Amino acid sequence: MNDTENYSFKELIATLEQKGAIHILIYLDEKKNANLSSIIKDTVKIGQTAIYTAVRKLLDQELINEKKEPPYNRRFFSLTTRGKKVVEILKKLKEIT
Repeated sequence: MNDTENYSFKELIATLEQKGAIHILIYLDEKKNANLSSIIKDTVKIGQTAIYTAVRKLLDQELINEKKEPPYNRRFFSLTTRGKKVVEILKKLKEIT
């Protein structure tokens, strides 16, 4: 692994360690897409600030997409191809436990 790949890997791990990040990925895997208010409502015991921070980091790491829908520009989120790959790895980890 070169320095760039190592840095990217460290950033990915730091994002997944962010409170709520894994819950959001799994939630979006189940729902396929969701708006921010439903993520906040359905992600139990995680505060709004943590959700907002996790969403921003997941977007930065290109694990989720954001789409604004008219007429009110509501923000909807879905998994990217990269995000789907991460969820598949998380599912495999769950099988081990």
